Amino acid sequence: DGVVGLADRIRSDEALTALIKKKFSIKCTTGYSINALVDFTDPLEMIKHLFVGSEGTFGFVSRATYHSVPDYKDKASAFIVFPTVEDASNVTWELRKAGCTDAVELFDRRSLRTCEDFEHLHFLRGTSDTATALLIECRGDNAESLQKRIDKSIEVVKATSITLNDAAFSYDAAECSAYWDARRALIPMVGAVREAGTSVLLEDVAVPVQNLATLCNGVTEMFEKFDYHDGSAFGHALEGNLHLVFTQGFETPAQVARYEGMMDHLCKMVCDLEGSLKAEHGTGRNVAPYVEMEWGPKATEIMWELKGLFDPGMLLNPGVVMNKDPKVHTHNLKPLPVAHGIIDTCMECGFCESACPSGHVTLTPRQRIVATREIARLDASGTPEDLNKMMEMKKNYDYQVLDTCAADGMCSVKCPVNINTGRMVKDIRASMTEADSVETKLIDFSANNFGVLMGGLPAVLSIVDKIHGVVGSTVMNFGSKMLSPVTGVHWNPYLPASAPALAAQGPVSVPAGAEKKKVVYFVTCVSRSMGGVARGDSDAGSSLHEKTMSVLSKAGYDVIIPNGISDHCCGLIFDSRGYPKQGSTQMSSLEEELLIASENGTVPILCDTSPCMSRMKEEFKDSRLKSAIFEPTEFAATYLMPRLEIYRKEPSIAVHVPCSSKQMKKDGYFEEVARACSESVTMSPVACCGAAGDRGLRFPEISGGGDRSQVAVPPGAAMVIRDPSKGGNTTSNWTELKSSCSDGYSTSRTCEIQLSNATGTHFKSIMYLLDKCSRPISASASQ
Repeated sequence: DGVVGLADRIRSDEALTALIKKKFSIKCTTGYSINALVDFTDPLEMIKHLFVGSEGTFGFVSRATYHSVPDYKDKASAFIVFPTVEDASNVTWELRKAGCTDAVELFDRRSLRTCEDFEHLHFLRGTSDTATALLIECRGDNAESLQKRIDKSIEVVKATSITLNDAAFSYDAAECSAYWDARRALIPMVGAVREAGTSVLLEDVAVPVQNLATLCNGVTEMFEKFDYHDGSAFGHALEGNLHLVFTQGFETPAQVARYEGMMDHLCKMVCDLEGSLKAEHGTGRNVAPYVEMEWGPKATEIMWELKGLFDPGMLLNPGVVMNKDPKVHTHNLKPLPVAHGIIDTCMECGFCESACPSGHVTLTPRQRIVATREIARLDASGTPEDLNKMMEMKKNYDYQVLDTCAADGMCSVKCPVNINTGRMVKDIRASMTEADSVETKLIDFSANNFGVLMGGLPAVLSIVDKIHGVVGSTVMNFGSKMLSPVTGVHWNPYLPASAPALAAQGPVSVPAGAEKKKVVYFVTCVSRSMGGVARGDSDAGSSLHEKTMSVLSKAGYDVIIPNGISDHCCGLIFDSRGYPKQGSTQMSSLEEELLIASENGTVPILCDTSPCMSRMKEEFKDSRLKSAIFEPTEFAATYLMPRLEIYRKEPSIAVHVPCSSKQMKKDGYFEEVARACSESVTMSPVACCGAAGDRGLRFPEISGGGDRSQVAVPPGAAMVIRDPSKGGNTTSNWTELKSSCSDGYSTSRTCEIQLSNATGTHFKSIMYLLDKCSRPISASASQ
């Protein structure tokens, strides 16, 4: 009744009704969505639409249904530069009236400087100081309709203004992606180069499109007036919507006063242009003091009454959207203290969180950064109270931040400024080691006697496997729980049996007229020691290096095994534990041996484990080796499959691309090999399995096992790739993998163990699949 009463009151006031309609004729999220009281008569619809943009001050939304729009495959983009912002604004207005475009993004001159080094955008260099660009996209449900929209757009542009470059659309996907990547990078690019300890701020305003040029010029003048020399403006031109990006420190009263002055200036300017102080983003606390400036007293009073109806006790997100304190936006400002060089540019946007395997148990990368910053702030404060808080935080820091971080670097893939929180964690682990400690001495002993120690692991695995065969999984699980506090390792039923010793290659034959090839095969330490398969696997008794040798022989490759291979390691196992010095020593020794084996990089090198190959590619000093080394799927797709006959296909398999391969952008090779060897391929949706070398065995909760897991790992929907004759692509629930796929394949042994444990499907190297489905190419086929 209260909401209906307010709606009746608004409708009886023609001036207020007209104001609301005018305000919502452009983008507007300032205050509450009181247009719901004008647009609807049904009380339920009013309430539903009032909740949109209420930021938790009326209640919370437990479920929402999105109405999607078609994403046409036929699209094209143009990046057109105009002499002035007035020219760009006039073109935008004419394009809006013509209705021939699907997106028009504006870049001011400062924004253009930010992205002029992007591929396909070098033509921006040297343009005039007044230049302004529009990124225009046209889409169509078919090529003909797309072309009509493009032709009309070009006609409008040329009839309205001169341009500083050719007004032409590109159909090239790579070029168009470069344009839109530049647009998406504008905010993080500012964040990446800002002074440590400052924040990246983003304001979001809108005006009628006719006032867009005036707004842009006013923003430029405002940045100059208040000394925001890194500030830039860009946005959705068709809606008159600008985003303002700049950096700001809040450490001193003078900095806060500068910010307050800028906000006062901005809000008055936008209101004078009949605009919205918030177009897309929330009002929050920052704009709450200015709601009445934009809306006037009548509409603001309606909003306060709505707040009282839904939350009479003012308990729900108090002070947000509506606030009586005119200075609230200058209080309780969050500092961003300098904490660690790797993370100081973090904006705490949270994009990284979806890629973290341990966020469901302890902390996400963003939370690890926040915790590290807070400890740095408390330490710098130096007050007894803050130092006590710091000591309390440090009690949980090791487990929450350091122990359970997979340090796989997937967070950097999602991060707009490429921050690798895992690298920070490794640095902190290293800083905590003591040269004379017992642990460091044990690590030194392990590095110096690596071959002997790793050579004993297959015997241990063999004993464990035999015990498992006798007592069964239930007893083994119980025994593991009892012994894990001592051993530091948690058993699971997918630990492999012992791998056979590395044997010499069998005879290699090639069809008449074909040429034998040479390859250096680096059998990694994890493959040498854990390269067998688990009890119950259909390939029981075989090993990864046997299968790889078999495939190489069938493809006509003579295999070169580096000398002293049992002593060699890429050093990843040491580096990830916080011992980079020992890891570097191992890496240097391996690099020397591979240079000899590969004849200074002239013979290709196959590494059977993707994470190891990634580290070698990154850490090797010799560029010849960097170019010569391959991970399994790339080498298979590029060199082996053209020399093999794929004579059979598995009905249905699963494939997981390890983190390292994702970061190296090798996903396509996995799909290529899998599709050649299977009628149906289920691609893993898991960003990271949580294995992290042996960390998944020491902290099984990371990958969804163990008693400490708070919730199940979100499985996500998996893409199922099928031949069109078999029904085409679809999706499947990852948790149903066991019933739909015979086996799973990857290129990292520890990942395969964790994936097997999580899904109940045996995972192993993709070289098993290729060996199973291939045979030597016939003489007739080779000609």
